[in-house]
Amino acid sequence: MQTKEDLRVQKTKAALNDAFTNLLAEKSFEDISVNEICVRAEIRRATFYKHYDDKNHFLREYIGFLRRRYERNTNQADKTGITAKYYVDYAKRVVNFVCENEKIINHALSSNIRDVIIGMITEKNYHDTCEKLRASVSMGMRLPASVETVSAMMTGGVATAICLWLFEKKDRSIEMLEKELEILVTNVLRV
Repeated sequence: MQTKEDLRVQKTKAALNDAFTNLLAEKSFEDISVNEICVRAEIRRATFYKHYDDKNHFLREYIGFLRRRYERNTNQADKTGITAKYYVDYAKRVVNFVCENEKIINHALSSNIRDVIIGMITEKNYHDTCEKLRASVSMGMRLPASVETVSAMMTGGVATAICLWLFEKKDRSIEMLEKELEILVTNVLRV
């Protein structure tokens, strides 16, 4: 169980996350220095290093921050039970999130550590999807394979489809991509 952070720490991390988000809208990950993040967040470098080992450690935590912020809008499953529709809606929201944050996503994906960033996101999403699918199974959902295999397929498949869609300069409409993901996710979770 995760302990609640002190309010000052929460504010510091929020300022760092906001500063980093704004900087990512302007330039690639490698072109952003810890010093720039700190100046933009109006905190000292020593404070940054009190919480993070380096910029890569910060990036891993930032990805978690984005995921938690994003998840706040998708937690209706806690009240209604997690169903295949939840996962379809989640995939659609990921597509919309990418579109709404396209400039930041493009800067992140055009960096030299693109594969590292995609790996971090995929790993985090894989673990979170495993956790949610385990909860779904405990509420009666049947899966065609193990939780781990279904999570890996869904996480990797959705991430790859979205990345290829972005890299191919959106050769299909967002609606078409969402429909394709809906068909695939529904078929995987239909037993």
